[in-house]
Amino acid sequence: MIARFIVAGLLAFGLQGFTAQERLPSPTPEQIERARIHADQMIAASDRPNAFSNVTDGRSGSVVHIRSNLLCLLDPDDSRAFIELMDEADDVVGCGTSIDEQEMFSLAYRLPRPATIREILDGFSQTVVRGYPGATRETYFARTGLEGLEPAEGARFNATKDGRDVSSIVMASQRDGWAYITVVSGPAQTADMRSWQMTMAQIRHVLIQDHMRSQAP
Repeated sequence: MIARFIVAGLLAFGLQGFTAQERLPSPTPEQIERARIHADQMIAASDRPNAFSNVTDGRSGSVVHIRSNLLCLLDPDDSRAFIELMDEADDVVGCGTSIDEQEMFSLAYRLPRPATIREILDGFSQTVVRGYPGATRETYFARTGLEGLEPAEGARFNATKDGRDVSSIVMASQRDGWAYITVVSGPAQTADMRSWQMTMAQIRHVLIQDHMRSQAP
């Protein structure tokens, strides 16, 4: 069953990701090593390095918060990239980076009580509204394509910043008592795709970790 989930997730990620024209060439070993070193430095600079694991295998660093399974993507060229534990109990973690004019933020927190995805989404959306006064909101639903999982749900906020149209897209999902939030803010024409890719990458990572645990002796 888990294997079928993973296959479905990989297919969904591929179909919703870059088109053939937009797909980047495979990273070189040098690019992967550079991203891995950057991720190691980010972990070492955090308050609790043992709370994170470096799983980099591409041109961007990939760091996992072990307790929540939050996947953080970090651009090695972004001096503002960060990973941060936001409480002493290790129940709230956030990370962020900027890639191609888009600011990306991921958050995971342990739910203090059962909540629907809509409640999770609405709670965090208030933060976006404060950052973009006058933003208009459009709510939509995006299914993960994975059997047995609740659909991820998203809200788009359209605004004008510095004379150009921008979108801030919030995606929410949950699993095993943890809420996951991804936020992408940037040019309106590309924010949708990036936010979906981030959400699917997170879901794919969690399912693969589930599968690995199920196969452990």
